[in-house]
Amino acid sequence: MNYRLPIFIVTFEILKVLSQEIIDSNQSINEVTATCIYSFRPPNNQYSCHLWNAEITSPNHVLRIIGDHLPGQTDADVTAVFSGRNFVQSYFNGEIFQKFPNLHILEIATVQLQGISTNAFNFCFNLRDLRIGHSNMTTFHPRMLANCQNLRNFNVFATTISSLPSDLFGTIQNLENFSFTSSRLTTLPSLIFQFSRNLRSRHSGMSNLNFNIFKQFLMLDLLDIEAEQSLRNIAWDALPESLRTLRVENIGEPIPQNAFSNLTNLMDFSLSGWLIGNLHQNTFKNQHNLRFLHLLECGITELHPELFSSLHRLQHLSLSFNQIEELPAGVFANLENLGDGDWNNLFLMNNKIRRN
Repeated sequence: MNYRLPIFIVTFEILKVLSQEIIDSNQSINEVTATCIYSFRPPNNQYSCHLWNAEITSPNHVLRIIGDHLPGQTDADVTAVFSGRNFVQSYFNGEIFQKFPNLHILEIATVQLQGISTNAFNFCFNLRDLRIGHSNMTTFHPRMLANCQNLRNFNVFATTISSLPSDLFGTIQNLENFSFTSSRLTTLPSLIFQFSRNLRSRHSGMSNLNFNIFKQFLMLDLLDIEAEQSLRNIAWDALPESLRTLRVENIGEPIPQNAFSNLTNLMDFSLSGWLIGNLHQNTFKNQHNLRFLHLLECGITELHPELFSSLHRLQHLSLSFNQIEELPAGVFANLENLGDGDWNNLFLMNNKIRRN
């Protein structure tokens, strides 16, 4: 006797098979496999993963990491992840933190990073050093790094970031180094840096930087600012006394004579900008601890004989790329620690100094 299944049962079974094939197909399309090359990385001998051979070009792609560990090592031992050869990541969804729960260092520096999911850093509890580069993004999500409570270093480079949410770090109080380079950043939101010790912003789009935001940073040790446009209306007196290193490039105005009177702890000082011009004799009168002074491309044409008279501890002085025509008698007389007698730490290249 021949039995025939009802047509609706046959149809259901066929649809079920097709549906499973579609699901399997989608899973295979969405999962992107990257090979991890494990090694111990100097100088701290960190157990690291270099990701190779994957292209994450959709926000729906799920990163799957394969690769053989070194003997005796596991996922829990990995403390650093870097982008390796042929690894392209346009979207970051945070799978790395679930794969490597004890991650300390993460570098997201692949060509054309376009997006970071809102929950990508939900499990970044042990992260200490985050580097993001080569991004086409314009900003980050609010509170994106709020769960990274152990974050110490944040470095963004070669990006198109133009703004930052003031609550990017949430309530993090351990951040020590904040660095933005090669970006289109036009403003510095004050709340974002309140716990930073070292702040760098280079090749930015800033022109009128409100230095008053630094008044609250009583622990700021290093400030390094370089803008593609001339910086004007600088409130020098707002800089905290704690600063030991100050570098400001592309200054677009003269320096007031008492601009640095409260910066008594400076040890490394660098200024540049053709519109600075000649400096008042008291410009550095309170910088008794200064070791390194760089005044490059400042438009200086003459030096006051007493300009450096207070810098008894100075070890390195560069006045290169100015328009100095004459060195006044005794202008370097008090710089007894400069060089070793041969004045090999005094640089006067590319000036107009006349030889007698």
